Amino acid sequence: MKKKMSMLLALIMVFSLCCPAYAASDTAKNNALASAVQDVVTREHGDMVVASRVDWLPLEDVSGTEYAYFIPLKSGDSINGYSVISHVGNSNKVLKTASGPVSSELATAIIRTAADNDVARIIYEFPDAFLAEKNNSFYKICTSGSLESVNAEDYNKTNASYFTSASVASQNQTREEITYGELDDRTVGRFIPIPNGNGGYYYGGYQAWLTEQGVSQFYANRSCGVTAAANVMYYMATHVSGKSALYNQTGSLTKSKFNAFQRSVYDYLNPSVIGVPTLNAMINGMVDYAESRNVTLTPITSPASWTHSNVRNYMSAGLNAESPVLVLNWNSPIADLDWHWVTVTKLYGDNVSMYMVTSNWGERETYDFNTWVDGNSVYKGTIYFV
Repeated sequence: MKKKMSMLLALIMVFSLCCPAYAASDTAKNNALASAVQDVVTREHGDMVVASRVDWLPLEDVSGTEYAYFIPLKSGDSINGYSVISHVGNSNKVLKTASGPVSSELATAIIRTAADNDVARIIYEFPDAFLAEKNNSFYKICTSGSLESVNAEDYNKTNASYFTSASVASQNQTREEITYGELDDRTVGRFIPIPNGNGGYYYGGYQAWLTEQGVSQFYANRSCGVTAAANVMYYMATHVSGKSALYNQTGSLTKSKFNAFQRSVYDYLNPSVIGVPTLNAMINGMVDYAESRNVTLTPITSPASWTHSNVRNYMSAGLNAESPVLVLNWNSPIADLDWHWVTVTKLYGDNVSMYMVTSNWGERETYDFNTWVDGNSVYKGTIYFV
């Protein structure tokens, strides 16, 4: 009996000694994940902070393997965005970080959906789709909070094994951040500081505002190129010598003034039923607008082949010359960039990953540069002006 008691006490002691070790290990891992996200947030998204660990949501791939966390980003008690970070292998990779009104609404919708007792799990399809499995059916979580029924197999492209293999290849490499190109004023509140009415700022314009200027909803939906061009020309007007006449409004910047400005740009780009479809269409419209303002705007093109280094060097040259860079995709593996124009304000990364910071729908959105460069597309391109 004494022997059995001794063995029991020994087991209890071993268990009690091991528990703190496991807890400490989990804490260290959580701290590392939070730190990796906070680094990106601090650099690119102002004064927001990572939500406490209890607010993180586990994300799975379609097959059911947990591989990432959805982490709300907060300003005070308000949710202003979100980040997704993978945690497979020995590498913590920030997959996406987004902030602004739309991202805040999506984050709130995801949190509310996850709290539904009928929701079994939240699925993340890199880089943009969040799905909910509910009563053995699958739904895409929409910004409005509604759930759109989908076929999960249509989203079954991203899985944990991809990030495991990626992390194994990189886990022994030293990570050192490199800024390749950036605008001088690239932060929220400095890059096209359009007040949002709540004490904050939009990060550039938004095409939907054009309906307030008499543009139909149909053509406003096809005017992402107009907004991107307006972003570029406003920034150059306020930052590049000899370009000030590009912006045709006076007084302090407001949403209505920027909207009136992008309406004047609209008249020169004249979006069709497929928007502003090519680089040449964008170049011609912007040059014509500049000429109407007695400003010379010269497109910088490159004959170099489409490679990581060539595209990076080309875009970085524009950014470092205080020229926001325009990016166009007809189709893209990054859903936010599908059939869309965006304005790039910074390229940065390390020897493992690389990111591009963009103005997209009036928000600051960060995307994986390599995914964009490598992604199959019928047509894509990038252009800047001097």
